[in-house]
Amino acid sequence: MSLDERLRRTLHAVAEAMPEAAPAPVRAPRRLRKRVAWTLAALVVPLAAAGYALGAEYVKEMPPTNALFAGDAHGERYWLVPGRVLDQCGFKVSPLELVVEEWNTVGQEWNTVGVGYGETVWNWVGTPSASPNPGGRGTVLTGQSTSCGVDESAWLAQPARFEAAHVKLDGDRIYMIAVHPTVTAVRVATPRGTETIATITTTERPDGPRYAAFDVPESSAVITVTLLDAAGNEVGSRDLARPRQEKG
Repeated sequence: MSLDERLRRTLHAVAEAMPEAAPAPVRAPRRLRKRVAWTLAALVVPLAAAGYALGAEYVKEMPPTNALFAGDAHGERYWLVPGRVLDQCGFKVSPLELVVEEWNTVGQEWNTVGVGYGETVWNWVGTPSASPNPGGRGTVLTGQSTSCGVDESAWLAQPARFEAAHVKLDGDRIYMIAVHPTVTAVRVATPRGTETIATITTTERPDGPRYAAFDVPESSAVITVTLLDAAGNEVGSRDLARPRQEKG
């Protein structure tokens, strides 16, 4: 299967499984002269994609020794590790990536989840054509382009804004989120209970966006994530179990 086909299949599958994703362009690696015709803010990229993986293409050790965070979903371990995948300009597609043990076996190809913070910067060749999104929200741009990092300015001006991605595994959902630099913790409330998780930064940008991972029961009808600053004040919140409504 070609790289282009693998990325498109993976992203389409994630779009169907993630109601919290917003209609913004996904930051998947694309080569020049490839068509771009999907919209998704949270991203999932198979790290075995040739040319886009940093370090080994195959898992050499488990658990990962470079993990910045470790969690356990009823015996299913997961970690946040430094990002590997680069876009065409050499920027990390996701500064951190979620590694789920069941999905990553020693000797097999890497399979991780990433989340971006900011708007993808697209270098278009000529003028892209716009058409209504077949999914019914926003528009789809088609044309020749390459992705080149992100523009964080609009997101940094809105501390309540955050992005989330999740995977389903044996009755649980494991989430990864990207939040504003002032958000030092997130409070997660489900019918099962409430817990507070500290956010972390990357070693390259200790003052940049922060990240967290947590697990909740897949059956949760309510998954309220509340952002907290260093003083414990609420910055914003969202119910990840409900589809996000597009403004306007």
